[in-house]
Amino acid sequence: MKMIKYFSIAGLFAMLSLIWTGCEQEDIMTLGDISIDDKGSSLEIIVEPDDGIDRVNSLANAINANGDATYVLRRGGTYYVEGKTTCNYNVVIKAEPGTGDLPRIQPIMDATGAMPSYIFEMYANSRFENVYILSRDAASGNLHDRAILLNKEGVRLELINCYLEGGTSATIRIQVKGCKVFITNSVLRNVSNPISPSNGRLVDTRGKSQDSIVIRNSYCYNNTGQILRHDGSCTKYFELSGNTFWHQAHVQSIDCPFETVIQNNIFANYAWKPVSSPDAAIWDVDISPVAKNGYDPAKMKITVRNNNFFNTTDLEECFASTPLPEGQYRRTKLMSEATAALVADGRFIYENNFEEVLTFAYRPPLPVAWIKYYLSGKDMKYCEEWFDVDEDGIEGIKIDAMYSFKYPMTSKSATASTTGGPIGAQW
Repeated sequence: MKMIKYFSIAGLFAMLSLIWTGCEQEDIMTLGDISIDDKGSSLEIIVEPDDGIDRVNSLANAINANGDATYVLRRGGTYYVEGKTTCNYNVVIKAEPGTGDLPRIQPIMDATGAMPSYIFEMYANSRFENVYILSRDAASGNLHDRAILLNKEGVRLELINCYLEGGTSATIRIQVKGCKVFITNSVLRNVSNPISPSNGRLVDTRGKSQDSIVIRNSYCYNNTGQILRHDGSCTKYFELSGNTFWHQAHVQSIDCPFETVIQNNIFANYAWKPVSSPDAAIWDVDISPVAKNGYDPAKMKITVRNNNFFNTTDLEECFASTPLPEGQYRRTKLMSEATAALVADGRFIYENNFEEVLTFAYRPPLPVAWIKYYLSGKDMKYCEEWFDVDEDGIEGIKIDAMYSFKYPMTSKSATASTTGGPIGAQW
C-alpha cells in the first residue's frame, strides 16, 4: 500500500480514485441482509495533528489535496476543523493502529468568531473508524448544531467504533434522499438541547426518504430527541439491534419505514416526555408515507421483539414529586388503534418484550433537576439546570474510564436475545 505522510497545508498531488460499491437491498429486507463491505484505497495518508494556533484544518487540507483515500489520524492527537469541511471525495478516516486515546476531531471558530452549524458536509461516501468527534467549539466552548451533514443523494456513511458527543440539533442530518447510514459499536451521547428538547436527535432525515438507517451494538445515552426523526418520510429499512439506550427522552415515532427491526435492545428511561393527549401511545404507526413513496403498504413489516423497557427509580421519583400541568399526560397506552390493526394482520410483530429494572456497573446520573423543570411545564428557555453527563468533568473521553452499562449475568436480560444471549450493547 502506498503511504504518504501529510504534515501541513502544502499541497500534495491528487492521486488515484476510490471506487466504492454500496450494499444494495432487495425490495424487502430481512434481518442479516445488510453487510458492510470492507472499503479502502491504495492511497493512505497519515495526517499529523493540529495545535489549534499555528496549525488547523490539517485533515481538511489533506482531503482537498489528495481526494479519494484513507486518512490515518494519530492516536491522542486533536484535529481542529475551522469552518466546515466540505468533502467531495470518498474517504476513510480512521485512527492509526495500536492503543491509546482516540484521535479527536473538534471544531474551532475562525478569527472572526464564526463557526458553522456542522463539522462535516459530505457529498460522497465516508467511513469513520475509531475516532472521537466532539461537537463543541474548542475556543468558545459553544456547542455546534450537528456533526455530519449528508448532502448528496445516495451517499453512504459508516461510523464504526466511534464516539460522537454533543450537538444541539442532531448528530447526523440528511438533507437529501436515498442515503445509507450504518452505526456500529459506537457511542452517541449528550446530543441535547436542554432549552429546546425536541432537538437532540441521533439521525434527522428532514422528511427525506432514505434507503437504510441501521444502529447496531452501540451505546446511546442522555439525548433529548428522537433516535430517528422521519418527519413523514419513508425509510426503506430501519434497524436498531443490540443497543443500549439510556435516557433517550423522546418516543421513537414509526412514520414510517417500509421495514423496521427493533430487537435485542435495552431501553432505560425511554420516551418519558409527557404528551397533550391521554390516548397517545408508545407505538403509533402512520403508514401513509409508505404508499406516497412508491412502496406497497401491504408488504410493509415492523418487528419489535426481545427488548427490555424500564424506568429507574430516580425517574419515577421525578414524576411522583412533580405534578404535571393540566392537559399533560404520561404515555401509558402501548399501541394506537392503527398499530393494533397492523398487529392483527401480521404487519407489526410485537413479541417477547419485557420490563426488568437493571443495575448497571457505572451508569450516568440522571439530570433530575432538569427533568423536574421540564415536567413542571415551565418555559425551557429559562432553564439553567445541567443536562449533559461526563465521567470526570473534564472535556473529552478516556475509554477505560467511561460509563459502563454492564449488568448482572444472572438477570433475565442476560439470556433474553433472539439467540438466547444477552441483550443490549456488548463491548
